[in-house]
Amino acid sequence: MFPQIFQLQQQSDVEELEKEFLDAREKIEYFRVKMQELVLHKSRCDNRLNEITEWASADRREVCCWILKTKHIFALIFTYCLGLLNTT
Repeated sequence: MFPQIFQLQQQSDVEELEKEFLDAREKIEYFRVKMQELVLHKSRCDNRLNEITEWASADRREVCCWILKTKHIFALIFTYCLGLLNTT
């Protein structure tokens, strides 16, 4: 009688361990897939950030160019007006 009870307990323990093992494998697979999704998302975000940074740099260069042109035009107008004042 005792060997049968012990054998049933062992079988129950083995089945429980197998179930835990399968659950652990499923969790590992689930988190592996989620990690891949996170890495892919991070890669997309990094690419988008680089794109936006390049746009901002190009816009900054364009603004600096417009500032220089505006300063040059202002200087020309100022010089012209001074010339008009001196001739009168």
